[in-house]
Amino acid sequence: MKAKRVFWMAVYFLSPLVVSGLIFSARPDGLSNPGYVVSVLLGAAAYVWLVNQFVISARPKFIERNFGMDNLYRFHGIMATVSVVLGFVHSRIKESLTGFEPRVAQIGLLLFGVVVLAGSFFLVDSFLRRIKPLEKFRKFLVDRLGFKRKLSVLLHNFSLVPITLILLHVIRTGAAFLSPAVKWVYIGYFALGMSFYVYHQFIRRWLMKKNAYHVVSNQAEAKDVRTLTIAPKNGKVFDYQPGQFALITVVNGRVQKESHPFTIASSPSRPESISFSIKASGDFTGMLDKVAEGDEVRIDAPYGVFSYLNYPEENELVFIAGGIGVTPFLSMLRYLRDKDPQRKVTLLWGARTQEDLVRREELDAIAADMPHFSWIPVLSHEDGWPGETGFFDGEKLERLALQDRDLPTTGFYTCGPPIMMKIVSGTLAEKGVAKERIHFEKFAF
Repeated sequence: MKAKRVFWMAVYFLSPLVVSGLIFSARPDGLSNPGYVVSVLLGAAAYVWLVNQFVISARPKFIERNFGMDNLYRFHGIMATVSVVLGFVHSRIKESLTGFEPRVAQIGLLLFGVVVLAGSFFLVDSFLRRIKPLEKFRKFLVDRLGFKRKLSVLLHNFSLVPITLILLHVIRTGAAFLSPAVKWVYIGYFALGMSFYVYHQFIRRWLMKKNAYHVVSNQAEAKDVRTLTIAPKNGKVFDYQPGQFALITVVNGRVQKESHPFTIASSPSRPESISFSIKASGDFTGMLDKVAEGDEVRIDAPYGVFSYLNYPEENELVFIAGGIGVTPFLSMLRYLRDKDPQRKVTLLWGARTQEDLVRREELDAIAADMPHFSWIPVLSHEDGWPGETGFFDGEKLERLALQDRDLPTTGFYTCGPPIMMKIVSGTLAEKGVAKERIHFEKFAF
């Protein structure tokens, strides 16, 4: 996986060199002008990397499976900002060299800047959200009006306008006029980005509709937690690794027809159906009780790299869950019970009360089938609880997760609230666990 990551990163960052190389071939005299060289390199990088944002936002699986969607989306946000900044710097340098910069390019960059700024404020955890009045305004739009999803769709569709304006600019530059190859490479990159956009917006949706699922059961597990089990209408369940997630869309007219990511709780070793254990924590999840048996569900999956199968060198596994963050570990444990029951595994599960320990009977049954598996609940709001209490801190992790383990061959996996994952991963690192042995997926970004 590491080699593939390096390959795709190299493809991404080196792709502007094709354009800049052709420009220098068409204008070799420009190589003697440092300002021109810098302008060309920055302009090529800004254009190609902006086009690449359409590729990333389409979340192609052949790329995502090497990074994880959380890392891919963070990279998407960072590089969109970097690209716009490079574009503005290129524009200023070119204007200083020629005394002129086409208005269409400036408008395109300005509109892209608006898209990036709005996205960084509403869709990711940026520094703007540290400003309390702005954060209150954002929460009102997101929580009360359901603005986040609508804005995400609007921004990605509106991005077609500035990228088209920038294309019109680059194909009318002097280098594109002198060299048809430069012009067609510009157009080729644009066509590549648009092909991914069309696939994401239309073809993928058609495939999801064609390969629809239906609800088998919708079971209440505990307070605010339901397990949704679905099965394909035709064919079989897609291939996936335990710990991965899916984007699901319920089509019944009673809940929002929007895709939402949920970790798969079932095991790929039992492919008759797939299940999701979901906690009510928002507008959509709060309406899951309105999903009925037989309702149509559309699936886009699988995604994520949060699976112990990606790290075969790890002999022992330690799972650290917070609340409903136990879901990927349920999938992994169910798979381990069927495929590798002798594996040494420990689950530490932090929850508020006993009521939040969904599937505790099943965990006890798995422990009976797996002689080297144990699970330890840690409750924070249960009076009189005889077991572990409080929260995961250095002392608990030292005693429950690290003691008597061979750290170089033990994998530590954590999933739960962002603050919990930050504390756990940071503490494990401080205690000497290598970075490559600490695994998590972070979506509150």
